[in-house]
Amino acid sequence: MDSYEEGENPSNLKGFTVSVVFSQLLGLVLIVLLSFWLGHYRGGFAWQTDLNLQFNYHPLFMVIGFILINAEALMTYRVFRNQQKYCIKVLHGVMQIASLVFAIVGIKAVFDTHNLAQTPIPNMYTLHSWLGLTTVLLFSLQVVVAFFSFLWPGISYNLREQLMPIHTFIGKAILVMAAISCLTGMTEKAIFALKTSYPTELEGKLINSMGLVLVAFVGIVLFIVSWSPWQRIPPPEERHIQLSE
Repeated sequence: MDSYEEGENPSNLKGFTVSVVFSQLLGLVLIVLLSFWLGHYRGGFAWQTDLNLQFNYHPLFMVIGFILINAEALMTYRVFRNQQKYCIKVLHGVMQIASLVFAIVGIKAVFDTHNLAQTPIPNMYTLHSWLGLTTVLLFSLQVVVAFFSFLWPGISYNLREQLMPIHTFIGKAILVMAAISCLTGMTEKAIFALKTSYPTELEGKLINSMGLVLVAFVGIVLFIVSWSPWQRIPPPEERHIQLSE
C-alpha cells in the first residue's frame, strides 16, 4: 500500500518533539543572552540620538530575523505537519518576509552608525560585512523566486517538485551563512570593544557562550529539517490534488 494512504508511522517521529522543544529552549537562551549583553554591557538601545546605542539594534535584529525567525520558518512544514499545506506555505512565507524586514532594519542601524558619525566610518570592508550582505542578497532572491514558484498560481506541480530540492538546499545554506555572519560579527564586536582585555573580561566569555548556543541552535534546526523520517507526509486528499495537477 502507498505510504500516503497509510499515513505516518508514529515510530518514525520518535525524538521529534524532544528535538523541537530543545531547539526552542536554545533559541530562548540565545535571545536572553543577546539581550543581556546588549542591555547590560553595551548600554541598551536608541535610534539616532545615540549612534553607539543604535548600533545595538544591528546584532539584535539580525539574530532575531536571520537566525530565530528564519529557523522557525524552515521548521514549519515539520512542526505543523498535520495542517493544510497551503496554510503552512503561507505561514512559511510570512515568516520569511518578517525575517527580511528585521534584517533590513538591522542593516539600516549599522549603516546609520557608520554614515552619521562625526567622522564617518567606512562601510563594507570586513569579512563579516561581505558575508552578511551576500546572505541578505541571497535571502532576498530566495524569497522572490519562492513566491513566484510556490505561491503564484499557474505554476505546474511538476515544476514545483523540480524546484523544491534547490529551494530547500538554498534555505539551509542561507541559515548556515547567517550563522557564520553572526559569529564573525560577534567576534569582530568583541575585538573592537574589548581589545586586549577580551581574554579576561566576563563580557568576552558571554559573547563566546552566545556563539556556542547559536551554533547548537542552528545545528539542531538543521537536523530537524534534514532527518528524512521526520519529513511531512501529505495526507491522501492532498496527494490526490497533486496528482490531478
